[in-house]
Amino acid sequence: MALTAYIPRLTGTLRTLGMAGDIGSAGMGGLAIAGVTLTAPWSLVAAAGLLGVAGYAVWKGQKAEQDHDAKADQIRTWVESFARSEACRKRGLAAAIEERRRTDPDALKGLPAEITDDHLATFLTILASDGEAQTRLLGKHDKFVRAVSATTLRHLADVRHDLERVGFETALTLADVRELREVVQLSRDDTAELLRYARLNRQPPIAIEVDATRDDRTRFVFRQRRLTCVGRDSERTDLGAWLDDPRPFSWDLWTGHAGMGKSRVALELCLERQETWDVGFYQWDRDADRQWQDWKPEFDTLIVFDYVAQHAERIRCFLDRFARYAGSPRVRMLLLERPIPRFERPQARGDGKEGFLSLNIGEQGWWTTLDAGSGSSLRAAHARRYEGDRPDRELTGISEPALDAMVTQEWAEATGSTAGLDLAKVRPLIAKITPDRRPLYIAMAAEAVREHKHVPDAETLIEHIRDKESDKHWTPALKNIPTGRGDAAAYRRLMCLATMCGGLGGKTLTALLDDPAMADGAGTRLVPSSGQYDRGDIYGRLVPDADGNSAPKLEPDLLGECFALQHLATCGRADRKMVEVAWRHAPKGLLDFARRAAMNFPNHPGLDEFSRALPHAVPDAARAWLMKSRISALLAASDAAMIGAIGRFALQRPDLGEQEESTALFAVLSGSADEELLSNVIPRVRVLARDTENAMVRENLAMGLSDAISSRSLSGDWVDCLLQELRNLRNAHREDESLRDELAAGLNNAIEVSGSEIRRINRFLEELRCLRSEHPKDDAMLEHLAVGLERASEQRGGDFNYADNLLNELSTLRETDPDSYGIAESEASALISAIMFSESEVSRAADLLGRLQARLSAGPKLCTQLIRGMGLAIRHSGAPPRHRAVWESFLAMFARAIEAAVPGPDRDALAAAVEELRVAYRAKCPEQE
Repeated sequence: MALTAYIPRLTGTLRTLGMAGDIGSAGMGGLAIAGVTLTAPWSLVAAAGLLGVAGYAVWKGQKAEQDHDAKADQIRTWVESFARSEACRKRGLAAAIEERRRTDPDALKGLPAEITDDHLATFLTILASDGEAQTRLLGKHDKFVRAVSATTLRHLADVRHDLERVGFETALTLADVRELREVVQLSRDDTAELLRYARLNRQPPIAIEVDATRDDRTRFVFRQRRLTCVGRDSERTDLGAWLDDPRPFSWDLWTGHAGMGKSRVALELCLERQETWDVGFYQWDRDADRQWQDWKPEFDTLIVFDYVAQHAERIRCFLDRFARYAGSPRVRMLLLERPIPRFERPQARGDGKEGFLSLNIGEQGWWTTLDAGSGSSLRAAHARRYEGDRPDRELTGISEPALDAMVTQEWAEATGSTAGLDLAKVRPLIAKITPDRRPLYIAMAAEAVREHKHVPDAETLIEHIRDKESDKHWTPALKNIPTGRGDAAAYRRLMCLATMCGGLGGKTLTALLDDPAMADGAGTRLVPSSGQYDRGDIYGRLVPDADGNSAPKLEPDLLGECFALQHLATCGRADRKMVEVAWRHAPKGLLDFARRAAMNFPNHPGLDEFSRALPHAVPDAARAWLMKSRISALLAASDAAMIGAIGRFALQRPDLGEQEESTALFAVLSGSADEELLSNVIPRVRVLARDTENAMVRENLAMGLSDAISSRSLSGDWVDCLLQELRNLRNAHREDESLRDELAAGLNNAIEVSGSEIRRINRFLEELRCLRSEHPKDDAMLEHLAVGLERASEQRGGDFNYADNLLNELSTLRETDPDSYGIAESEASALISAIMFSESEVSRAADLLGRLQARLSAGPKLCTQLIRGMGLAIRHSGAPPRHRAVWESFLAMFARAIEAAVPGPDRDALAAAVEELRVAYRAKCPEQE
């Protein structure tokens, strides 16, 4: 009687469930009730108090009301089912909902239309589903769980009381009642804990996504894991040690070029730890609910953040939130992104560090957004407790044996054997495509070589894969589209659009598909309307995992970028409207796509079309940011001609904002500046420098002027003119340190192009000394002076007295700041250069060699600096063949010093650096026939 009376109270909670809206799981870990362990995502639904038992009673227990003995037996059966059968709970909960709809339809009145019939039917479908489909559906919802937990918690006290009455009114024994009460108490405790999670402790939206479909379309996507992850034992060991570090919280930043395997390494780490840790990639599409920042972890947790640049501000909030976390369990945050934007300008800037390009929409790069104002707690929480400007660990290519293993596996899986595979022939072909041995490129190249395709470089390789995918998958997939569902061109445009936006979903997808601008002048749809898109089944022929609520981007990113750029390069004017529409609906995704595409395909004409298609609403800073992304990649490739061409192309536009104009001027000046071009450009530089109040604009102009000085085609008068422009700019803003820095860099470049003109060299050196004297606390000025002395000694290396005086001044500078990276580097380069000039002066060469050897004994850090300095000397030297023996002796000396003075881990890294130098000098100094 009492239990039957309790059923309407429990099923009455369905109104609350309906009002809560969605159904699903908050994704907690395992849950134990009455000895039965359930795992997410069903733990919350299955543990909704005794609602499953009550529903089962409605479904199976109608006859029990007439027979107390039968009722007692039935209750025992229900309790046993509750304790042992998850399927019983599912059926009972479904039956309870269905019973409520049948017996009391008025209870559903007043609820939102979208959660009545269709909503409840969807819930029943979820209950009946299994495996990945069920997990995927449940993963999109969580409000239902919170509502059922709250309502059940309110009624559990009544359940205990009702069970007492059931015991008196039936043939249940006291032992039975005690067992029932224990079940209720367990349910109450667990439900209270779950409710605390649901209300106050939302878990971060993380997930491990593994593609087990073996779909040929996703064979290069890291989630498929088609090829074994090889050559990463060291990295995985280091990551494992980082997770096991006793610190409560720690974070790390791993960077690497596209295709280097960052996400794959992180996925393998997640899979290794999934049994004992909560692990997964942060799901940015589920980031709208930010309540999880109040989360208190119950398990060791690893959160992987991919695409950091696009979400730098949000991630910085997460880091700040946990920087002082001192609790338990442990929390780890692993950040993945392309390399922090660094580049070597045409000549070293003189501060002993690699130059930075500010690539953010504002005035700082994405890393600076993460690092800005970070105190000791955030840096102390870093995996390596970094102190300098290198917070990241840059993932490099795999070893040659790992390359062989990948190629062998790819060949065996594709053909069933390794017959016909000649690694000795295949290896050099792949090395030409990816000299840095990026795993994604290796997988693609192995396929291309096996199929006897000629792909001489990486860009050609990606284009080959794109064309193959089009012929094999995209074109056939878009044949026979049903009437009224759009056409093939519209779906290709949508694939381009979704890829540029980083994927589309929810309201953004609907709004974009139905945007009035998505039609040409004749009213023809450029992309399918939301009605034509429907369930996403046609689009899903192109890109897997599409549904009515999402249009994923084309992956891997390299393939998607190549496809989108080619589409933009060949599309008509109407198609370019897609860029404008994308900017309105998904600006962050669009800019991140452009940044990555510019880094990977800086020469692609599609980038010009992209820039031309950007609407006027795009801020000046964003336009400048995109141009800098492209310039950064071209600087890394030493493509000065293309840099200049980009600048000249941009300067033709009449609507440039000052940041974009200054970036274009920087490109022109840093590219292939000649005297005729300078005559046209310098007046424009003067006007912009005079009128701007923007520090970034001034710095762009100063960098351009400084770099232009390094052109050896300019006369001394033009070098003096450019230096004077730099002085004027700096004198007008003496508080601006970046302008002082660029003036010093310009003076160093002037020394570099002065040849043996000792008066000019001395004049520029004296100005550098004055800058150092005026700013004694500015370490950069000290290092700039060191670079100037190094370059002057190289220009006048044959004048031993002059060069020795400069070397002595360098030694004095090093004693002033013995920890300076830049000074040690300059001294090493100058010493090596001086030794090269001393070939006929044995005693002088021996003395200089002794000084160099003494530096090597100072330890691993200085040894690294000296090796770097030797690399600079090799790069800058004329390196006639007779120098080969000299370089060999240097390398032997380095190897001995490393073996004697450097501990194990550093020794391996330095030995690898020495081997890289050996390759460099052999390329510069070919062996004489």
